[in-house]
Amino acid sequence: MRYLTEFSTIEWLTLLPVRHALRQVRNDAWLAAYKNIRTAELSQFLAEHEDMASKNIALVVAFEQPWALNWLLQMASRNVSDMAVLVFDNSRNDSKRIEIEQVCESNRAPYLALPPNPTRHVNRSHGMAMSWIYHNVVRAINPRIFGFLDHDLIPVRKVSIVDKLMDQPVYGLPNQGKFGFWSLWAGYCFFDYAGTKGKSINFL
Repeated sequence: MRYLTEFSTIEWLTLLPVRHALRQVRNDAWLAAYKNIRTAELSQFLAEHEDMASKNIALVVAFEQPWALNWLLQMASRNVSDMAVLVFDNSRNDSKRIEIEQVCESNRAPYLALPPNPTRHVNRSHGMAMSWIYHNVVRAINPRIFGFLDHDLIPVRKVSIVDKLMDQPVYGLPNQGKFGFWSLWAGYCFFDYAGTKGKSINFL
């Protein structure tokens, strides 16, 4: 998000700030509608994982690559001992969703298919999926620590994200923006839930 004073004269003449504003309004409307979708599978998922309250959870947004997810889950079982790994399927292809669910079953990983995503833009789709998961799952589970891993980010050696968050509220790979802002890369970001609880969180 840029301040209006940060747009150049040429950008104002081409109405870039107006286009940015309209895009933001559209994205906010899409996200508001999407994150309020409830499914029967969601209710069952939450009921089955009530025991994760106050624990540490890693959330994987899967997308049409069951082989990559299988590798991640196998390596996580060896190298990630202080977090439970939960899988959320954002695939558009129904056959891929079936394969990914089977991968989760074979690795004994919790699986939930996300509602169909209204956007085809890859980054926007991923951000909306993360926001849906936070709004509908993280807030319901009430974990101690939560975070997101890309489905092809493989833990090849032992790692403890919990240790990284002992003295700071967030941890991950930072992206430095052009206008003095920074963010954490969506594929590797973790949070102390106490620091986000009660705040309006938007992963777009």
